[in-house]
Amino acid sequence: MTNTLMDRLGEIVGANGLVFEPSKVEFETRTCIPYRQIPDCVVYPDSADQVQRIVALAQELKVPIWPVSTGKNWGYGEKSACYQGGITMVLERMKKIEVVDEMLGYAVIEPGVTYRDLNRYLKDNKLALWSDCAGTTESASVIGNALDKGAA
Repeated sequence: MTNTLMDRLGEIVGANGLVFEPSKVEFETRTCIPYRQIPDCVVYPDSADQVQRIVALAQELKVPIWPVSTGKNWGYGEKSACYQGGITMVLERMKKIEVVDEMLGYAVIEPGVTYRDLNRYLKDNKLALWSDCAGTTESASVIGNALDKGAA
């Protein structure tokens, strides 16, 4: 990874949204499964705009991106990419619950919304809905679990 890439990623997500020191990257991407690859950096965008800018930059510089929602879907690979190097993009800071339609039974959420977040939202708003039980933890992303062929 070039310093230019790290500088430009830092401009997009800020210093607290970028991890590129090798020991910290290794720590951030630890996994429970035996197969493991280490990225060059981990970025934590907090908006769709930041995601778009990261994707455009990666495309421009020909750097692969491995997106994960929260990396807490134990058994589905967590934050482990299937290739060495590149950018692991963790979407856990994107936690907006845009809308929940009680009548039609759906929610529009960002990828960082966990089962805990959705359950709390439904209870706090006294909605006659419940979030599905996942075969994972309450820290897992609803969208990430669905995309990994889990229940949502």
